[in-house]
Amino acid sequence: MADVVGERESLDRALFPRVLVPRPGLRVEFARLDLVTAKTAYVYPEHLHTHFEIIIPLNGPYECSINGEWITAQTDHVVIIQPSDRHADRITVGQKYCAIGMCVFWEVHTQTVLFKPGTPASMQVTKVHLGDLMDLLVAEVQCRDSVAALRQDALVFEILMRLIRSVSQGSLAAIWCGDNEGDQFNCTVQEIFNARAGGGLTAAEIAEAMHMSASVLNASFRKYLQTTPAKALAEWRVDQARKLLLNGDTSIGDIALRLGFADASHFTHVFTRMVGISPRCFRRNGQNKS
Repeated sequence: MADVVGERESLDRALFPRVLVPRPGLRVEFARLDLVTAKTAYVYPEHLHTHFEIIIPLNGPYECSINGEWITAQTDHVVIIQPSDRHADRITVGQKYCAIGMCVFWEVHTQTVLFKPGTPASMQVTKVHLGDLMDLLVAEVQCRDSVAALRQDALVFEILMRLIRSVSQGSLAAIWCGDNEGDQFNCTVQEIFNARAGGGLTAAEIAEAMHMSASVLNASFRKYLQTTPAKALAEWRVDQARKLLLNGDTSIGDIALRLGFADASHFTHVFTRMVGISPRCFRRNGQNKS
């Protein structure tokens, strides 16, 4: 009988532990697969998307608009249409493309987006190889056994991961960056405030931009920021007002308009209540210190 050799002496091991703490709640669901060949030229009118659609041109350039901006994708590119995007197609005779629909959730029934607010449509076109996954997905959608649906979800999950790695990391919404869930939520909120607070942003509009219900939004604000959406927005506006008052000669009325207050009187009332002195006094005190 051979001598027993200890594990360390008999195995050459390379151990790779998990790199990041996993973020809970991510779920990707397959919705549909369309294989399209155009018999005639046509323009599909602009429409709103309720879920992600990944468009893969199979021959010739593919033209479409995303939120009013027209883009062109070649056969080695992929177009990413995300929920709430306005999308239209301009198709030529004989054109072929594949469209993969999927839903992406961070929490139950809370669909998310991939790109940060204000990202140009050109950033939603990326060069990535999906041919092997497409072949597997085409086979799975024709399969009717007990694991087909699970495999379909797994394949679109992998498609999404390849897309995330292929796009500019600076264009990604905060939820996809880093490994701290609270920081991701806060970054997303700040992105929305920066992009839209000048338009009289409401809690309902914040919920819509974050693809959350009102109840989930309120719970998330309490969990991660220990406040409400309305209070967080008011604090952000006042903080921005402080900077504008101290750095420049922008009028009180223009600051109110820029930050989404109803008028100068409303701005003065909110600022005085939160800071303790009026905007004019705050500016004067700051100038006296300089």
